[in-house]
Amino acid sequence: MKNSLKALILLLFTLISTSSFAQSFVVLPDGLKDALNTEKSYLVLDAENLDANQLYKNGLKYIANNYGNPDEVIVGQIEGESLTFKTYIKDFITYKNSGVKVPISARFTTKLDFKEGKVKYEIMKLEMPQANASSTEKSFPVLFSGGMMSGLIVYKKNGNLFKPQTKTDIENVFNGIVAELSAALKGESKEDDW
Repeated sequence: MKNSLKALILLLFTLISTSSFAQSFVVLPDGLKDALNTEKSYLVLDAENLDANQLYKNGLKYIANNYGNPDEVIVGQIEGESLTFKTYIKDFITYKNSGVKVPISARFTTKLDFKEGKVKYEIMKLEMPQANASSTEKSFPVLFSGGMMSGLIVYKKNGNLFKPQTKTDIENVFNGIVAELSAALKGESKEDDW
């Protein structure tokens, strides 16, 4: 994803989060969950007055506009029904560990399922490894929950929040992506304003 896109995503989320909490993720010990229904690990994005086929086409357009080589990132598609694509974000967040700022990247797969007026948005296979770890040093990934020796954790094993800023940073990035994708699916993308 382009760096300017990352900045735009964060700006969009900041604007949207002040006006609405709907259609957003929250970080919990067991992963990303729907902020309004923490039983769900996916969001349903509203797109009134658009059929599944138009939403699918808008999803393809979003991928084409935001990924260097769309053919390489799309890993599954059923025309008019679903799109599955891979994303890699270098320097996704910075994890503060004992006063040291550790750059973290993210690799994940996104699945979009389309129906009349709505899109199911799901993040799958999320990995958050250290961005600049050399092959000789031990790399600890960011984990939603765990023990101190298992990785760079957000929540302790007992469920207590350990890194509030990391929790907020992860939510901000993913909710920024959700806001931008939602606008693109509805045909409200800023890239169309030229």
